[in-house]
Amino acid sequence: MKRDVVPGMAEAIDKRRLELGLSMGGFAKAAGLTRAGLAPVVNGERRDYQDKTRFGLARALHWPVDALDRLMAGEDPATFEHSPPKPTVEARLAQIEQQITAAQVQLDQLARRLASPDAQPPARPLR
Repeated sequence: MKRDVVPGMAEAIDKRRLELGLSMGGFAKAAGLTRAGLAPVVNGERRDYQDKTRFGLARALHWPVDALDRLMAGEDPATFEHSPPKPTVEARLAQIEQQITAAQVQLDQLARRLASPDAQPPARPLR
């Protein structure tokens, strides 16, 4: 049985996957699917895909949610807007740690100013 393949779809998906530095396993994980579940998409097969597959592909490749439909309609993926990748948990934790460190430095500076003998009392707000 011959599969109906969308011209250029497999190549477009593979190109984007490689641009993002995703292995096939990493692509499947980012899409929330198994490699077997992604196989028809990666092979460029034209079919009625489940929402889980459509959304997973879009999420993993940072494409719009309708990207699979647009590819099957023959649209050039160069026209797709790319959503920025979400930061990893590790990157987000590093950012939070930097913010905490900066806040600690500011608190230490404030404590030293308040502890100095010539410190002025904080101004009271006018009522």
